[in-house]
Amino acid sequence: MEQRIVTVMEMAMHEKTTMKEKGISLSVLVENAGKALFDTFIRESGYVPGQTITVVSGIGNNGADSLVFAKIARESGYPVKIVILGNIRKGSPEMKKLAETSDEYTNADKEKELSEAMFDTDYVIDGIFGTGIKRDVDGLEASAIELINTSRAFVYSLDIPSGIEADTGKVMKTAVMADMTGYVQYLKFGHLCQEGIDFCGKIREADAGILFDMKQPVREIVSLADFNLLVPKRIRNSNKYDYGNILIIGGSAGMFGAPQLSAFAAMRSGAGLVTIAIRKEEAPFMTQIYPEVMTAYYEKPEELVGLLENKDVVLFGPGFGKADKNGETIVKLLLKSGKPLVIDADGLGYFKSQLKNAGLKQKIVITPHSGELMRLLDKSREEIYGDVDKFLEELTKRQITVILKGPSTFIAGGGRMACSVSGNPGMASAGTGDVLAGIVAAMMARLEDPFEAAVKATIIHSEAGRKAKEVRGESGLMAHDLVDYLPLP
Repeated sequence: MEQRIVTVMEMAMHEKTTMKEKGISLSVLVENAGKALFDTFIRESGYVPGQTITVVSGIGNNGADSLVFAKIARESGYPVKIVILGNIRKGSPEMKKLAETSDEYTNADKEKELSEAMFDTDYVIDGIFGTGIKRDVDGLEASAIELINTSRAFVYSLDIPSGIEADTGKVMKTAVMADMTGYVQYLKFGHLCQEGIDFCGKIREADAGILFDMKQPVREIVSLADFNLLVPKRIRNSNKYDYGNILIIGGSAGMFGAPQLSAFAAMRSGAGLVTIAIRKEEAPFMTQIYPEVMTAYYEKPEELVGLLENKDVVLFGPGFGKADKNGETIVKLLLKSGKPLVIDADGLGYFKSQLKNAGLKQKIVITPHSGELMRLLDKSREEIYGDVDKFLEELTKRQITVILKGPSTFIAGGGRMACSVSGNPGMASAGTGDVLAGIVAAMMARLEDPFEAAVKATIIHSEAGRKAKEVRGESGLMAHDLVDYLPLP
């Protein structure tokens, strides 16, 4: 099933389009959302009829969704308690209308009332805040969240856990730690970024029939299940040079494992020939791990020009070191060469000064994690995740393709954005980024479109991580474990 990612403002536009195109009112839209969230709960939570449900409702539109949920649950014969937090008279029109027609509820405005109402329940339905929260959570709502988080109940959040900012994933002082979140129609960045990804628990779509306004940006979740990973098939009348001749410039004393991981990952991903170029004076410090990988040496940056001949792709950065006086000169040389270029790790630091000169006529893929992107753009983590779209777009306007690595990995390039959520926490270990860079280089050598190469490389990397996890487990997973599970079938 196609999954798309939207901002809060874009979601409002999709809802507006739906009401206009379908000729329905906001009340009907809310009813549809509440029913979809209920259906998802029954289908996905493991609920057994007879188990008790407590619906904790705020006074906004998310509270309205929760009251629809409660109404349907009661009509289905399930034992449901409703707790409404705050002054109902100050609630949204839809919420007040639904509260007026609810058979029975507790309007808790004190912590003691709240505690008594929520005592001893099997399931808590979190409808306190929705996607509109922009302030720190305090007062009665904060107390309710603490009670929910310390209860033994299974917690199901409606649309997004209360207290998570929907556009960023930031915890607004405190937030519900859900076991499962049912999101209405489209994912929000808050489900995928920062703390949000851990607070959501299992994430499941609630299909409320909300149409997609095609005037808004399209961003899609990509995975092995719905993306064609095929690269051009090998033919019998071919040789190694037909499948990618890659040069990796990287490695320094104490960090020669990085380019070697990249090199072997590139070969396992289909590259025909890979050469690592290292500084001649550091040759004694390098131990050759993989005999299939070639090595070349240089003393001055200009000597790399000869090594670039006949190369299909250049990967710069893995293990290169952050204090090389020739780093910027090498970047200038690589940009001047026009060769398809992958820049990772330490290479990004030298690329920063040349950012304004990059792209346009050259295929470039960069693979930063959030810290590296912060340094590249001189922005804080909060700024980056406050508007991921904006900062990735800044780079893609220069025709640079970006893989922003993280628990959710965003890929942007050529006016397109995709996201992979298939990785696992075991991949948060040294060297896994070097493996990804090598896979990207191999894909770049075989595919014309750098965005397609970046997406396929990211999926292959995640799937290798999944396979390695199945055998090794998450704790102690190492980068070379991923290489062992390349290529995909």
